[in-house]
Amino acid sequence: MKAFSREEMTGFAALGGAGLVSALAIFWLASNRVSSLPPHLTASVLLAIQWHAVGFMLAKFGIDYAVFTIVSRNPGVGFRVRSALAFPILPAIAGFFAFSLALFAPAVAGLLAVAVFLDTLATILAAELNARRRFVASAVGNLLNYPLFTALWIAASARSTPSLEQAVLLFAISSAVRLAWVAWRASVGERDSKPFDLTVKGWIGAQGALNHFAFRSDQIALALLLFLGMDWVASNPDLSAYVFLSRFPELATGILVLAGTVLFPGRHLAPDPLSGDRRVLGYYGALAVATLTLAAAGVAAALPVFVGKAPAAAWVVPFILQIPLVLLANLVTYSMQSQGYLPGLLRNLLLGNLAGLAVIGAAAWSRSLEVVAWVIPAQLLVFVALGLLTGWGGRIRLFEIGDEK
Repeated sequence: MKAFSREEMTGFAALGGAGLVSALAIFWLASNRVSSLPPHLTASVLLAIQWHAVGFMLAKFGIDYAVFTIVSRNPGVGFRVRSALAFPILPAIAGFFAFSLALFAPAVAGLLAVAVFLDTLATILAAELNARRRFVASAVGNLLNYPLFTALWIAASARSTPSLEQAVLLFAISSAVRLAWVAWRASVGERDSKPFDLTVKGWIGAQGALNHFAFRSDQIALALLLFLGMDWVASNPDLSAYVFLSRFPELATGILVLAGTVLFPGRHLAPDPLSGDRRVLGYYGALAVATLTLAAAGVAAALPVFVGKAPAAAWVVPFILQIPLVLLANLVTYSMQSQGYLPGLLRNLLLGNLAGLAVIGAAAWSRSLEVVAWVIPAQLLVFVALGLLTGWGGRIRLFEIGDEK
């Protein structure tokens, strides 16, 4: 197994640093340490942003990850974002806005839809920057989203009464700034690549939706239950603690996803991983153990930061276990998608998510946030096990070279 190159170390430093700052910005909000922001409002804003992530997932339709896997293995091609506007981006955002009107005031729903549009374009462009190893440009773009939003909202709350509408407006502004930067950097060298068309948008969209659900189904469920007024969520005194604990795997996920953009193109699994070269498995197994150790130490050190009722010990375990599973799940996803094994990938994601839905059902029946905390570990464990222990099935072609328009 080859050692890290200088380019990979630069990528880790740039993307990892930006990811850490982004996650810490939201972590600081969730800790209730900002005296000008009421805890319940902060929890509502963070869950509204999580709802924005649902629309974001629908609009980008898995295109960002497909672009990354294709361009990282075929550097002579490039994706033109405008080709995805008519479908799926604009129809998905229209549907998201219509559904959001059932949960939010029209102004909030509209601002969330605008933020989804801006973040979708920026993320697809950033995926190609990462595939071309332009890590610093992508990292700067990441700093212009969550960290900028956090700084703007804290500053605004010191001058006026904070509200959900104010927070979502500032979130949309930060998304616009990020898009402006990423579009500028992505325009450099775009004409040197041959445009390609995705041949299986339906498969890729389904993969993107299932993948997002695999990592965020607990918070999606809580956001829906909260804004629909379910008492066992809306009036639960432990809701802020849950939102705070969920920042740990989200922080780690952001860093691990970015690390994967550096590692996976040169170090990924082959079909039937247990029967092939096991050095890759050993490599990522060691990383998973190291990640678990660091996660446990980090959570233990950060828990005193939370202001309010201390989270129960039983809550902490599933949030820590999620973190090494995120690394392994991303490895399996990249390995299968980049080599065209989309049908098998979708099958495994679907089965994993069904396991998570069963846990969500148990949580709703028991009216327990502690049970909700086990949703993500359950579905990621099932997904990773299927990727390692079962066949990947047949392959399909992901793209074809198109004409420049």
